[in-house]
Amino acid sequence: MNYKNIKRISCALLFAATVNAGSGFGTAANAIADQNSNQQTDQLLAQAASPAPSPAPTPAAAPAATTSLSERPDYIGTCRGTTAAVNIYEDTQLTRRIGTVPARASVTLTGVLGNGIAQIRTPSVGWIQTTNLVTNCTGGDTGGNTGGNAQRGECRRLRDPDVDGAGYESLRFGLRAYENPGTTPQTYQGSSDGPGKGARIFLTNPVQTNGKWIRVFYTSVSGRERLGWISAGTGTTNNLANCPANR
Repeated sequence: MNYKNIKRISCALLFAATVNAGSGFGTAANAIADQNSNQQTDQLLAQAASPAPSPAPTPAAAPAATTSLSERPDYIGTCRGTTAAVNIYEDTQLTRRIGTVPARASVTLTGVLGNGIAQIRTPSVGWIQTTNLVTNCTGGDTGGNTGGNAQRGECRRLRDPDVDGAGYESLRFGLRAYENPGTTPQTYQGSSDGPGKGARIFLTNPVQTNGKWIRVFYTSVSGRERLGWISAGTGTTNNLANCPANR
């Protein structure tokens, strides 16, 4: 075999070896790539199978502040006056306004009170601040003797059992008067005050009433005119009659 033939055979063998070696490298590379891909797939499957972390719970909203309430039985149905306009609220937190009571007007209490607030039933049911309330139901002068801003109205007389019959025997010694309807009796020098038997009295103008109670001017035990609340009677019994035409 000559030199040229030997050279051709050597080149052919070298080329075949190179091709085979290249194929081996490619197979090995592919195997490594497949292995990496399988590892990534396993990691994704493991992540999908593991439960997601639970979100942190949202803090609960703080409950609204509550107002401590109590009942005063002696305040039930009593009257109070306003010295300034007072808002009426639906709730004890005083956030939902439903109306307004004007200055120098009156409200009727339910007897339920809180810290600086009171529930009323007239002129409408709701809650008001007590800052501008006074015991004088018109919100005027609380002196009691002059009648504040109230004006004299029509004349009436207290019924007399000797004139109007035995049905009015309870009025033989007159009626007790109060600073407010049914509470805080009026007195003079430690004794009860109010219109005497058959006494002439005057209604306020405009007339002020609170249930069976009516506000009147009367002659005090002291001899002076005084303003107070008296019982007008109950049911068909009316404690007051019209004044005679000549009086």
